[in-house]
Amino acid sequence: MTLPGDPGEQLPNFLKPGSDVNRNQRKAADRMEARAAHLEKKAAKREKKGKDGSLLRLEAKKIREGVKALRSNGSDGYLAFGIHTLDVAMMKKGTANITAQDLENASQIAAFVPWRGDSSVWVNLDHPMWSNSHGARRTVGHESLHGAGLDDEPQDRPKAYKRGSPAQQKRFYQLKGTDYEYITPELIMDHIYR
Repeated sequence: MTLPGDPGEQLPNFLKPGSDVNRNQRKAADRMEARAAHLEKKAAKREKKGKDGSLLRLEAKKIREGVKALRSNGSDGYLAFGIHTLDVAMMKKGTANITAQDLENASQIAAFVPWRGDSSVWVNLDHPMWSNSHGARRTVGHESLHGAGLDDEPQDRPKAYKRGSPAQQKRFYQLKGTDYEYITPELIMDHIYR
């Protein structure tokens, strides 16, 4: 998948095999799969007691869809494109899943999925996140969940990010303990990487 005027270099399997990001991607997939298995067991216990386990099962399903993208070799369409901060800054609002605020802070964007459910991830190769293994794992996991169809809900408010702007951090903590906790990539990744 490419965007109009695509400056990106296609990088199968998110980034080149053997790279630190590729290793982080595999480790994120392993940790996410363990979380999905835990959620399935937890849902079964709740259901055995006559309680609803559907949100736990939905979270597990979406995590497994993200894991599929992370474990892909690129042949099934799960690809990444390497771009630079300047490329992000030059994108127009609405060209992709990018807001006007994102464009103003292009240097803060480590990666993004152009459209919800898209199987491609655009990686800002200039972002310092890629030299931090914990942050890289959390980021590739988060983006893989966008590929599984999850949004940074809700769209009419600041995106919920644990390490974002003050407004984004506030939104992150407002969503904790709500149903959005099971369907918002940043909150799901917080379950995996506390």
